[in-house]
Amino acid sequence: QEASPLQNVVRSKGFVWTERFHKVALLWSQAGKAFSLREFGMFWAATPLKYWPRAPHELAELTADFSPNVEGIDWGDRRQEIVM
Repeated sequence: QEASPLQNVVRSKGFVWTERFHKVALLWSQAGKAFSLREFGMFWAATPLKYWPRAPHELAELTADFSPNVEGIDWGDRRQEIVM
């Protein structure tokens, strides 16, 4: 049996974006051999604008995490963010 790539990782946590769940952030949580991956909520880029904050400082903070438009594709805040 092949060894797990996480066998020496004590703890990892964050959120991930997958092709299958394009609009939804998945919460990644791992401690020792225990692992879970569950729905966390929609990415802001997939959330209708009517639900976005209205205050300019909140909008600036929210969009600061957005990726630049690359080759005509705007991924917004969709990304992998895991701390090990």
